[in-house]
Amino acid sequence: MEEVNYCADPGLVRLFPGTGDALRRLRARGFLIVIVTNQSGIGRGLLTEAQYHAVQAELIRQLGTAEPAGGPLIAASYFCPDAPPSPSPRRKPEPGMVFEAARDLDIDLTRSWFIGDKSADIECGRRAGCRTILVQTGYGGKEGGEAPAPAPDFIVKDAVAAAEIVARRSGTTGNAYSARRLLFSLVSGGMFSFFSALLGLVKSPSGCLFFFLWFSLLHFVFTPWINGAFHASFVRIGLWRTGSQD
Repeated sequence: MEEVNYCADPGLVRLFPGTGDALRRLRARGFLIVIVTNQSGIGRGLLTEAQYHAVQAELIRQLGTAEPAGGPLIAASYFCPDAPPSPSPRRKPEPGMVFEAARDLDIDLTRSWFIGDKSADIECGRRAGCRTILVQTGYGGKEGGEAPAPAPDFIVKDAVAAAEIVARRSGTTGNAYSARRLLFSLVSGGMFSFFSALLGLVKSPSGCLFFFLWFSLLHFVFTPWINGAFHASFVRIGLWRTGSQD
C-alpha cells in the first residue's frame, strides 16, 4: 500500500496499481502470501491495535480474493507493536515474525521470498534464509539517502515486477507453468485409466479413453485449487510487508 505514516484511518489505504492481480497470479501458482509488518505506532501510543486491525482489514478487502479457489488472498498477517529502542525478537530486521509464519503454515523458508521497500525488510529476509526483493515504491531502501544494505537479490520498480521475478525464478510462470501442468495432468490421467483397466473397472478401449480424458481434464482444471489448498513441500511462500511504521 502507499506509505502513510502511522496509518490509523482505513480511508487512507491505497493500493499501488496492479498489486492485487500480481499477488493473485502467484497465489494461483501455489504460493502463500503473508504480511509481516512493524507497527511501532502502537507502542508509541499513536494508534491503537483496533485501528491497526481496521486498516489491515481494509487492505485485505481491497486486495480481493484468491482465484480460482476463492477465499482470502492473504494467508496470514503478523505485526509487531514494539517501539524502539526496546529490544524485540519480532521487530524487523529481526526475523521472529517470519519464523512464526514458517511454524504456523509449515513452510520452507529456503524456498521463500521476502519483498519489501526498506533495508530492514531485506535484512529480515536474509536472516530468515529467504531470497529478497527490494521494491522502489515507498522508501525503496534508501533511508537517509544511503544505498540499501545489505544488498537485496533483486531491485525492481514495484510489486508487479517483484511478482514476475518470483514466478520466473521459481520456474512456475507463463507458458512453462501451463505446459508442466498439462503434462502432469496427462500422465495422471494415463495412470488412472491404466489402473482402472487393471482392476476391471473399465473393459473396453473406448472406456479407457473416456477415463483418461475425463480424469486429465479434471486434474488440469483443479490443479491450481489443489496447490492453494494443500501447501505441500513443493509450495513456496511469498512474504509480503505493508505499511511498516518504524
